[in-house]
Amino acid sequence: MRKKMREYLCHADKGLFDLKQSPGGMVDIEFIAQYLVLAYAFESDACLCQWSDNLRIFEACKNQKLLTNKQQQSLVKAYCAIRDATHRLTLNKQKRIVDEVKFEQERQAVIEVWKQFLSE
Repeated sequence: MRKKMREYLCHADKGLFDLKQSPGGMVDIEFIAQYLVLAYAFESDACLCQWSDNLRIFEACKNQKLLTNKQQQSLVKAYCAIRDATHRLTLNKQKRIVDEVKFEQERQAVIEVWKQFLSE
């Protein structure tokens, strides 16, 4: 499903990063959170279902040992940085597309977690 979404919704040309749709972007972060809840909630005494926001979901996943401290911190950092940039661009009526080097570390961290959980 994510692959199809990216094909239809990602409008970033080569060398650019769509904050929402490009690999490592906001939608990938949200998919990771949703996947972890769906895949592991039955094992977690419902603590993964307690929250609806990504930050607390990632914290709960760390507490359940589904994410390492580093993964949890990287996902939170990426989510906050990308979300904040998206909001600033939207408020200024600009597209949510930036130079691909702008969030390189954050994107790579998200992609690493993505590969671990979602490429199965």
